[in-house]
Amino acid sequence: MTAVEAVFGRARVERRNASPSLPHDSWQGCDDSTLLAWLLSLPGNHDRDTEILEIVGSSRHLYVRQAAALAVSNPDHLLSYLRNAEVGPVLTRRLSRVEDLAYLADLVQSSQHSEVRRLASAQLQELSARLLEQVPSATKR
Repeated sequence: MTAVEAVFGRARVERRNASPSLPHDSWQGCDDSTLLAWLLSLPGNHDRDTEILEIVGSSRHLYVRQAAALAVSNPDHLLSYLRNAEVGPVLTRRLSRVEDLAYLADLVQSSQHSEVRRLASAQLQELSARLLEQVPSATKR
């Protein structure tokens, strides 16, 4: 299940074998509704992160930018947006590696936005617990 499916529901995500084309030459020519439909139709293994990152960094409506962040296939591309008060909370849900613990801890300590701190703290606890479950029981003692 992709992050988009988890947030928006599997029934609303149209699966395709290849990345669907935009109805215009670029995403900038699309209205928000068309752009959202395109983002939601992308398969999890697409090759469109460059375009999608432009949307994340754009001045589009928050919902569009958050949907774009969820549609990025490689979460490492999003690390520069972790401190973004609008997109950061969505991104913290995508983190899953030991290295991400440091980013989350830094957000909890340094973010000026209480919502970002709250969500980062919750994700830090969840990720820590998940990573500890992966450690063989003999090494936990």
